[in-house]
Amino acid sequence: MKTKDILRLISINALVVIVSVVCITFTVSAGDVSVSSEPVEIPLDKKGKATLMGSGFEAGQEVRIIILTVDGLNSDITHYCKPAPVADNSGKWSTVWSYERLVKKKLIKEGSYTCIVTDKNYNDIANTKLNFKKIQ
Repeated sequence: MKTKDILRLISINALVVIVSVVCITFTVSAGDVSVSSEPVEIPLDKKGKATLMGSGFEAGQEVRIIILTVDGLNSDITHYCKPAPVADNSGKWSTVWSYERLVKKKLIKEGSYTCIVTDKNYNDIANTKLNFKKIQ
């Protein structure tokens, strides 16, 4: 890994997932690069949407968002996000993910899923767990 890539990874300071009033921040530490966060609880809703945000990225950097679905496959959900997640001049990005199709097709059911943020070449940057819960 190039020094520039290591510094970029170290400089990534946050990725936030917001659903209603739920907010989770990713952090990256120096040395052995590590990402930590608490799982996010998301209502299992056939009309569901979640806001995904990140900061600390390079201006203009395109990101991809990947979910490991119930069938064990990595699903690039970036095309379900509006607007496309691209870092602005301050390195921040924000997008709304419409996950309704994945719920309707039963690719997301109640349970825990890994959400991975990558660069445009699918190199991992950060990840967290998303816990989908049935709404009552």
